[in-house]
Amino acid sequence: MANSTQTETTTATSGYLNRKVRTYDEAAVDREIKKDRRIKGREARATHALLKGRV
Repeated sequence: MANSTQTETTTATSGYLNRKVRTYDEAAVDREIKKDRRIKGREARATHALLKGRV
């Protein structure tokens, strides 16, 4: 399911295999983080890393 912060793109790997890769809209995530005063710097960076797949 894609929502306002995530979109799906299709990439071709090895010519015949197509794989869906999830990307996210960094600006939209930043707006949502700034709306919530409880989220501080370290948690915001962790959220971005998680959405980028760097866990």
